[in-house]
Amino acid sequence: MPRNLMNSLAPKADREMPEPTLRLVLQDYKRFRKIKAETLDKYESMLLRCLPDWFDRNLNEIRKDEILDRHEMLSRRNGPRGSGSAEADAVFRVFRAIYRFAEGRYEDEFLEPVVRRNPVNVLNACRAWNKSRRRVTMIPKHKMKAWFKAVQAYRNDSIRDYLTFIYLTGCRRSEAAALQWSWIDLDIGVVNLPGDAVKNSCDFSLPLSGYLWFMLKARKNRPDADPVWVFPGGKNGHHISNHLKITDKIFAKTGINWSVHDLRRGYATIANSCVHSDLILKRLLNHKVDGRDVTAGYVISDVDSLRQPVEAIAAKILEYSGYKFVPYFGLVEIENSAQAESLIHEDALLAALRRLNVETLQEMTSSNVASISRGR
Repeated sequence: MPRNLMNSLAPKADREMPEPTLRLVLQDYKRFRKIKAETLDKYESMLLRCLPDWFDRNLNEIRKDEILDRHEMLSRRNGPRGSGSAEADAVFRVFRAIYRFAEGRYEDEFLEPVVRRNPVNVLNACRAWNKSRRRVTMIPKHKMKAWFKAVQAYRNDSIRDYLTFIYLTGCRRSEAAALQWSWIDLDIGVVNLPGDAVKNSCDFSLPLSGYLWFMLKARKNRPDADPVWVFPGGKNGHHISNHLKITDKIFAKTGINWSVHDLRRGYATIANSCVHSDLILKRLLNHKVDGRDVTAGYVISDVDSLRQPVEAIAAKILEYSGYKFVPYFGLVEIENSAQAESLIHEDALLAALRRLNVETLQEMTSSNVASISRGR
């Protein structure tokens, strides 16, 4: 709200302080906060779902006992995944952030804060926050083969390749879903994600492992390839949704209970066994390095330095999945990989012999022409 409330020359609309309702403050919060639009929309959707009757209430009128009652009610409102307690905590963390924003943003005619207290702090005072445990699920190693085989057999190639991309990069699902061809350099095999497309708002470059490079080249060269989106969705001009219902379909085929984010956790777990550097691991997962770590500030990881660990991690994941990438051939089940590599070596040898024969014939022809010329 404006600071010139006492300026009689200012327009009346600028001098009057509107009531600080949740609806009004949320609009300002979305305008000023440097957060991805998708995340802000998620916050708004959560508030509308959990606090719809508070949107037109003055923030100063919402009482602590109301906060406690609503938090308890939401905690008991479990959905199909039993996520009521997690959602209750999440919505009130957002609500607390909006109060903090309002406390610093709005002033009255005496330059005093308009929103004077943050009632969400009662959850700290009463120790009412749920002790929600962070999810630690991932696809177990002994089930990776069945899961990956089911994905590779999936009829929708856009979904198949989208899941494979996350599986072999650990990329966040929203970042992978919105992947654009303009972000990929297929000449050198690098993905360049712009800051406004990633969670931590920092530009992120990652080299492609051999199979992903091979897979994306094949997608790009298809006659029906989308000109913008790497993984197009069902609607023309849109990318694939990052909220897929494929988990139930794969579960029906394999009996494996999984989520898309499990793929990122699985990648991180395997990467941790392949990479013996916390800095490189954080770089691969695009996690921000702690600014207090002075050494980390001096270590610069260029894309080429990440190629070897990226390839090693992808090879290990494919090994656990029962596959191996054979250059120029594609994915091959491990038991058939030796045969595939043998065929490639044979083709290369035949090609070399053909080149040798051509060169030999050319040399013989040149020699005969020279002999005839000398005879004359």
